[in-house]
Amino acid sequence: MTFLFAIHSAEGAPAAPLYKNGENPLPAKRRRCGIVSRLVPWITWTLLASSAGSFLRAADAAILTAPARLYAGTSSTATLTVFDSITRKPSSAGFNLSLVSADGSQGWPLVSGGTGFGSQVRVEFAVPMLPPGNYKLEAKVNTIAQPLSVLTVMTNVPAILIETDKPIYKPSQVIQGRVVLLDNTLHPRAGQLELIFYDAKGIRIARQKLAADQFGAASFSLALAHELNLGTWKIRARGEGAESVQDVRVQDYVLPRYELKAEFPKNWALVDEPVRGVVTARYFFGKEVKGKVAVSAKRWIGTWSEYAKAEGTFSGGRWTFELPPVKFISGTLNAGGKGTITIDISATDSTGDTQSITEALTITEAAAILKVVPRSKSLKPKLPAELAITSEAPDGTPLSLPVETHTKFFSLGGSLLADLTSVVATVNGLGILQ
Repeated sequence: MTFLFAIHSAEGAPAAPLYKNGENPLPAKRRRCGIVSRLVPWITWTLLASSAGSFLRAADAAILTAPARLYAGTSSTATLTVFDSITRKPSSAGFNLSLVSADGSQGWPLVSGGTGFGSQVRVEFAVPMLPPGNYKLEAKVNTIAQPLSVLTVMTNVPAILIETDKPIYKPSQVIQGRVVLLDNTLHPRAGQLELIFYDAKGIRIARQKLAADQFGAASFSLALAHELNLGTWKIRARGEGAESVQDVRVQDYVLPRYELKAEFPKNWALVDEPVRGVVTARYFFGKEVKGKVAVSAKRWIGTWSEYAKAEGTFSGGRWTFELPPVKFISGTLNAGGKGTITIDISATDSTGDTQSITEALTITEAAAILKVVPRSKSLKPKLPAELAITSEAPDGTPLSLPVETHTKFFSLGGSLLADLTSVVATVNGLGILQ
């Protein structure tokens, strides 16, 4: 996401130093009046000077950080920072944040408040349902005369989802599916859509006009010919200013002769424990498969790398295997630091027919995952405060267990005020710390 910054300072305050080495090359008059712009790859900085009345503190400066794009009907955030432009010390101030049309003729109040002693405040506001176009986010700070403004673009483009009854089709079969139209808040909306089918060579095969009902859904179907271009086909849906593409495969395929499955004691493993599992194979008419089976395990360390493999023979349609501990793996931020391994299983029966499947297991360093969720964003004197503590297994199963907590309170200056220790018992994955 791109953020735009607007920086204002009051009259009489020296211009913010934009050059670390050497003197400012701008003339003295242009340092406080005029516009200086600096463009970096992902952030635009705009430095504006403003005049101040007698009621203002001349040393105050402010920075407004806001998204470059807003989505109508959703929520968004902005950050306001007020400080002394000479000493760079925090400065508290009140403010009013509003959304203004590009020509300044209309305005919509969003939120008001104060920065407090920390000089910085992050506010969340509801974006009005307005037509798409250019707007300005404007913040009026009571210690600075000229309001801070950031250009933003209002977007009111819906989302389009394409669903098909299966991912692979054979020639002469019928592709059936539906298109779902959602607004910015992911609620269904009615609208007109156009659906276009392209074959594996990019040739347009068919075009259909669809009307999404009040639930945002519209169904479609396409009968495939007996002879056609095999490969990956594309279904493109567009309308209401949005577009979406779904891939489906069209090919001659043969249904598997037997079912190949893998079973594990649990769908996760500790980083230092062996990975155990059982592979079963059975023909669809009920007979057990006789043949060979091979397992290859890969872990993610910035790239997929094989760390273990095993081979064996089915006995009664079953084969038990054990792989060594993973020991090391790269976790991901979205998974809370947990990693993933893939286990590729390939089986060949006595007739030479080969079937393959792939399973994924989560790798974690602890058997329990703890999270702390505050009930409110701030603490108030003489009012009780609660923190929710959740405990769950790596697969998301709630756990009931005692959790030891350590709570420390610090002053604004950083000195320790209090240090509390308590034990919270979570029941079905939830406990309350008061």
